[in-house]
Amino acid sequence: MEDALDIDADNKKNGDWRPTLKPFFANFEGEHYLVETDKLSGRYGMIFFYSPNMTFATDPVPYFDNLEAMLITIMKSFEAKAQWYDYEKSFNAGIDYNLAEKITQE
Repeated sequence: MEDALDIDADNKKNGDWRPTLKPFFANFEGEHYLVETDKLSGRYGMIFFYSPNMTFATDPVPYFDNLEAMLITIMKSFEAKAQWYDYEKSFNAGIDYNLAEKITQE
């Protein structure tokens, strides 16, 4: 939670995304999942993705309709082996991008 507050404070200074988007997941590469908090917006509750490495967009892009859709998609991806995490052997993580994209489209 503290990290999300720090990221939000940094965004207020940098203006990487509109202030109604609030971070809730991030990684060490500066990528963030953000939720739209403006109740008057037609995108209220939508999940957006922001990465400083995106070459196709400068603003966060809509990624999931809501948190429930995001979590269901993640669960389906792990069940279908589109994403995996081997914590018993080598802490190896991976993704089958084609299969993950197909699941996301559902």
